[in-house]
Amino acid sequence: MGKSDHFQPAWARRTLCRLSLAALMLLPTAFSVAADSAPRGIGDITRLLHEYKPDSSRADAARAQLERKPPEGASKRELIRFQMQAADAAEQLGLQGRMLESRRMLATIAEGEADHPELLRQLAASEMQSGNYQSALKNARAAVEHRAVRGGSELLSLFNISRIQGFIGEVAEAKLSWNQGNAVFNRIRSAPTAASFVNSFEALRDWAKADIAIAEGKSMEAESALRASIAAWDKAIARAVSDNDLTLRLRVENSRELSESRLVSVLVSQGKLFEAEIIARGLLRRTLSRVGKDSPQSASAVLRMAQVLLAQGRFKDADTLANETARIYGDIGGGANLMLAPLSLLSHSYFGREDWTNALVQL
Repeated sequence: MGKSDHFQPAWARRTLCRLSLAALMLLPTAFSVAADSAPRGIGDITRLLHEYKPDSSRADAARAQLERKPPEGASKRELIRFQMQAADAAEQLGLQGRMLESRRMLATIAEGEADHPELLRQLAASEMQSGNYQSALKNARAAVEHRAVRGGSELLSLFNISRIQGFIGEVAEAKLSWNQGNAVFNRIRSAPTAASFVNSFEALRDWAKADIAIAEGKSMEAESALRASIAAWDKAIARAVSDNDLTLRLRVENSRELSESRLVSVLVSQGKLFEAEIIARGLLRRTLSRVGKDSPQSASAVLRMAQVLLAQGRFKDADTLANETARIYGDIGGGANLMLAPLSLLSHSYFGREDWTNALVQL
């Protein structure tokens, strides 16, 4: 895996500059809000970061799975099943690097198989979550263009392509990908096989719509789309519970948390700091109770809480949680791109305190 898979300097610098300017623009509003409110401390949050632990028996089983070797003389399907189990175990333990390794091996082993496009889609989603956007785009496009791709996998890949393109500033391309995904959704939404997934498709569609709106600077549109996405995820969770589908339920709960994290960021950008803090605290509690501290989901939830604290002018508390976020990302072996966000937030905090030397060091 080359260095370029983890760090793309040009777009990373553009993203960092946009984040820096956005945060600095928020500071005057943040100070006035903080002065009119009595914000809670973060003692409960720091305790939570070390209080919730994964179920020990499940963690032990996951570690045992990762210690296993592929069976000798295994068939192609047996190797696929082995790597799928390894990827799931690594993700459960928060071992992002190991999870990506297994998903990349899966994509290679499964060439020529009917489920190859779906495995490419899963790899693309994992690469995106790790901040490896160029690798994510490559694999998502390969999934869409695969001759064996099915409707559900195709639209999920298209909506994720749209989100990535929004992240890196390719707005026109993002809109085109979104329209293509929505066309697939309209084509398959009435199919009997899609019944259990329609709400999830709607949620991801609205999530992608929000990311495009964010890229365009349309914050109110983004907020509305994210609230619609979260409502659709709630329906999808209820459907998974009704169908007794635990695997789907866990996946949907994870996606809902990510959409809610995005909503917190949007509310902060609008200066709606009281609501943002309430949502961020609830999000963090639910995420920690579900997956424990050492996971990308928890790191994202901690970072969003730090973002709220920064906007409120609570710089030392924001520093504490930004450092916790960086520590989590380091422990789970995420891509270097992921470190940009907590380091950028630390820089903003130093700017707010007029500590220019340390601010520049973080940049």
